[in-house]
Amino acid sequence: MLKTLTAFALFLLAVLPAAAEITSAQKEQLAERITAFDVAIRANDVAEILKVTPPKIYEFLSEQAGMPVAELQKLVIEQMGEVMKDVEIQELSMDTGQTEYLTTPDGTDYALVPSYFVMSTPEIGTIETKSHTLALRDNDQWYLLRIDNPQQLLIMKQVYPSFTNVEFPRGSVKTVE
Repeated sequence: MLKTLTAFALFLLAVLPAAAEITSAQKEQLAERITAFDVAIRANDVAEILKVTPPKIYEFLSEQAGMPVAELQKLVIEQMGEVMKDVEIQELSMDTGQTEYLTTPDGTDYALVPSYFVMSTPEIGTIETKSHTLALRDNDQWYLLRIDNPQQLLIMKQVYPSFTNVEFPRGSVKTVE
């Protein structure tokens, strides 16, 4: 029985995220990234907004699309710019004070940042989203990813297999008057 419990405990340690040891400089770097993202969103600067996406995601998507990364990025900027021209950001907040810093079993540092967005479009109306934003460290840089989008989460887990067994908090999306 003790052997079984020990094996189970070792299994849990291998698959469950652990608290990360993030330095104050790394936390400041994340806060700066979030501030730059906030400024870009409010200015509707699509090229700057997309800089929070990890390069490995673009590499994966360009391989899937059969086109060079630069061409894919240009296309994404054009398409997102077209979509964003009709989007009004009414509220955006990412609570860095409540950020939870974690590490995957293989040592990949990440953070979950409580996030709140209210946006409106002529077609859909006003939408409120309460969720977490995944802040992922790659090559000593922080990148931001939505984890409330199943398709984006699937791609992220393909590109970063260390997240395959990580369960993320669920968010909520609702239409508001």
